[in-house]
Amino acid sequence: MFWGGSDEEGSEEADGSDGDDSSDLNAQFSLLAEKDPTKVKAPEKASFSLDQALSSAALTPEHLNALTQGEILKQLRKTSKSFRDGGLGSEGHSSSGGHGGLKGVSYLRRRYRKKPGKLVKRYVQQQREFCGVTDPRQVWHLRDVSKKLLPTFGVMKGLWRCHIGLQEIIWMLLEDKPLHATAFACQLSKALHQVALDQGDWSNALPMIPVADLLAAPQFGGDEVEMQMIHSYKKAMKELKTKHSTEERPPAGRGDHVDASNAKDRKKEAWQAKRSADKNKDKKAD
Repeated sequence: MFWGGSDEEGSEEADGSDGDDSSDLNAQFSLLAEKDPTKVKAPEKASFSLDQALSSAALTPEHLNALTQGEILKQLRKTSKSFRDGGLGSEGHSSSGGHGGLKGVSYLRRRYRKKPGKLVKRYVQQQREFCGVTDPRQVWHLRDVSKKLLPTFGVMKGLWRCHIGLQEIIWMLLEDKPLHATAFACQLSKALHQVALDQGDWSNALPMIPVADLLAAPQFGGDEVEMQMIHSYKKAMKELKTKHSTEERPPAGRGDHVDASNAKDRKKEAWQAKRSADKNKDKKAD
């Protein structure tokens, strides 16, 4: 989990964060207000300086030599630590005003491991300011940031879907819902796998993600229940009309066959009469 306790280096002013904004975040998200239970305050060490040792009457040359060597080792440790940090201050900047060169990346990685709470609090505060939230009573969500960033992604709609999915996961973790966040991450991972199998097509992957696709245009004016009721009504009406038209049609019985046979006989009789008339005409001609 993330804890937003006090850090070894820096302060709220150095972080560029306001104390009131930090308290608002702590009040909204209990996760950011938690202290790190693994951090136990170390007992205070007895202070014994070199000046006190020199003023002591029982100081021997051996003791003086040991104290001198101890002070030298302390200075060497401070110098070594400053060299490892690349001369960085509390925010990764060198004392001369630069960014510490290549050592700044090492500092950022160390800060992620040692101070995750401060990193999360700063990120949430920046996202809230980006959304224009100035009052704790304003309702906002991290997905609002993704909506505003949609034009920035341009044609990379799949990458934008990943961004808004990560925002949903972060919000669930901030609301102390780790199980829901883990389940959402699992579904998003499976959806991305399906997108890779479909060569970038999201049509089969989107139903796996447990939130609505904000890029999809609404297919119906009503909700699912209303459209299902309308579909059932239209289906029932169609079946009723089909059944009614079938009942009104007279059944094909023996009379139809009789009429057909009579018409055939009449046609045959007309042909025979014409043939007889042609024969009689030929006879008269002879």
